[in-house]
Amino acid sequence: MQNYRPIALLSVFSKLLEKLVYNRLMVFIEGNEILTDELHGFRTTKSTETELQIFIQCTQEAIEKKK
Repeated sequence: MQNYRPIALLSVFSKLLEKLVYNRLMVFIEGNEILTDELHGFRTTKSTETELQIFIQCTQEAIEKKK
């Protein structure tokens, strides 16, 4: 215990608390459908890559329809 500084112990505690709060908050948000499907940031099944794929698909469709 003497080898650990108090800051290091607080860092571990704060990261654990952050993870717990994040998990509970995401369960609440997803369970109550607060976020729309178009939001891709910080979601487990979505990423900037999936958003980019949707953007490219919509752009291609618009070009085909001459919009």
